[in-house]
Amino acid sequence: MPTELRNVMADVTSLDSFLRAMNAEKLRAVINAIGVPSGGTKGLRHKPKGSGDLHSPKKPEIPSQLARVLQDSNLPYVILDDARCAPRPEVIEVPQPKYENAFYFPFFVTLHRCGGSCGARPFETSCQLQEKEDFNLLVSKTSWSSSSDRLDETSNEITPVRMTNHSSCSCQCKVKPSDCDNRTQRYSKENCRCDCVRGFMPCPRNHRWDPIKCQCICSPSNAVRAECTKRVEFDMESCRCTCSKKRCKNRAKVRDPKTCRCKCPRCPFGLKEDPQSCACTRAYRRRRQH
Repeated sequence: MPTELRNVMADVTSLDSFLRAMNAEKLRAVINAIGVPSGGTKGLRHKPKGSGDLHSPKKPEIPSQLARVLQDSNLPYVILDDARCAPRPEVIEVPQPKYENAFYFPFFVTLHRCGGSCGARPFETSCQLQEKEDFNLLVSKTSWSSSSDRLDETSNEITPVRMTNHSSCSCQCKVKPSDCDNRTQRYSKENCRCDCVRGFMPCPRNHRWDPIKCQCICSPSNAVRAECTKRVEFDMESCRCTCSKKRCKNRAKVRDPKTCRCKCPRCPFGLKEDPQSCACTRAYRRRRQH
């Protein structure tokens, strides 16, 4: 993302402020024509009233192509503000006993979890936990014997269950220093990425320089791949044509590394192979007639 655009994104929290910052307020006229108010979630369930309303002379005109799209939709149009990074209420499941003849109540509770956007750097950073609070949630444990089917034979007790609440969040880099290969990369906290220690380096044939992996990687052209003939395929690891890894139809046979044809493995000395089954049998020599 361009630096200037990143600076703009740091200060916008709504569609209105975004359009103003981008000098695209003329698009606001389209929203006005649709009849969608801004500012909160109340009263936003508005749909175009029809062709007449969309093209009314009292309202700004909507491009014909967009007007057709809006008329075809039966869903309401709404405008919501950007949800910035912060601890937000979320429904969390309470861990249950591992055995089957008991449960904890309540089953779900509302706690805070980190979530939301990082407007200035939406692609390099994400909303992550900064501080948390562990606590014991008091629940009612209900248990019963496997043979019981009566309510008055169940037992109840108050017991604690450990839970976690997110109390503070911050926008942090998605890529961490541990993601970098120390042999070829160094971590850039400013850019939230792994940069190559060395710049561009010339690569051998059928390879290209990868600025992410900081090394030459196999990148054959279609013409090079076409050089691989029958029973041969292009191997990305060795970056050349090699014998196909597909097994021979006759499972007893193996591929000859020189010809890539299927053949029987060589039998030990004194044994000969059956060309069909590849079984090794004793070779009998005929006795000479005297």
